[in-house]
Amino acid sequence: MYHKAGMDVYENGLNISMTNFFHYCSPVFCNKEVVDDYKKSFNRLFRDRDNSSILEFFVVSDYLKNSCIDDDFRKLLEIITDGANELDAILENFNSSHFDSYLTAFIYQINFWGQKASCNFDVYVDKYKNWVHFTKHLEMIKNIKDEQTIGTDRRTLDLPLKLNDLIETDSSENSVVQIADLMAGIANHYFKCIINGNNEDELFKKLNEEKIYSFIQTIVWPHNAFTPQETDTVYAGDLLEPFNFFRIHNSCLINLAHVTKYTKGDGGSVLMSDGVTCEVSRRKKNELMSRLSLILI
Repeated sequence: MYHKAGMDVYENGLNISMTNFFHYCSPVFCNKEVVDDYKKSFNRLFRDRDNSSILEFFVVSDYLKNSCIDDDFRKLLEIITDGANELDAILENFNSSHFDSYLTAFIYQINFWGQKASCNFDVYVDKYKNWVHFTKHLEMIKNIKDEQTIGTDRRTLDLPLKLNDLIETDSSENSVVQIADLMAGIANHYFKCIINGNNEDELFKKLNEEKIYSFIQTIVWPHNAFTPQETDTVYAGDLLEPFNFFRIHNSCLINLAHVTKYTKGDGGSVLMSDGVTCEVSRRKKNELMSRLSLILI
């Protein structure tokens, strides 16, 4: 609906800004109990994706809009509630897998580790998890052989993926999958402690000491950042250039003025003035060299 209204919610981090905006403003302008019901209905919508959850979401969304005391904020909510009238047209050529956040996260992880790997690799999946509908989409992406980067901001994908194959495995017999499940459980516990303000939890304190957060990618977390600069999502080639910022790969944005050394490699790496070494995507290498030559002149 926002796209129909002329808004690209993925450009310059608008999706992140809007999420933060709704998170902080909804309890101020709307009934807090209805806000909580709205969040629950949204989670159920993404979990179940059936007629009952869709109906519940739009009913609660309407309650949320009607409880709003601010005219301008209510107009933003109306864009959501108006989606009920367009839903049949929106869903006509889609099935539930198109809205599956696990699928996009799965592809992102393959892309992320592909940037760090020097060769193609296999991905092991738990045969007891519902991943079958992933295969059609992954096969379609795997068949793309031309080197290209698609998407905007952080939602970019370097193609072709370095994925060889998906291998179904029994998690009870595969130690690698068991370790992955353990790490996911640890991350879940860590963030639940943050949500509940349970900072004195012994495991939480130990995980903090071990910097567990450094192992977690693409955290979606409410924070009071709203501009592209604050959310680090300025569209590359647009607002970044005047400030000497350059994205050397999807998850790393650097200030070229603070590069002290470049080390050759497949993509190579740069040493920053604070002593941190950052890897460079091989697709970004030539552009980085060009940009650095301008900075050093």
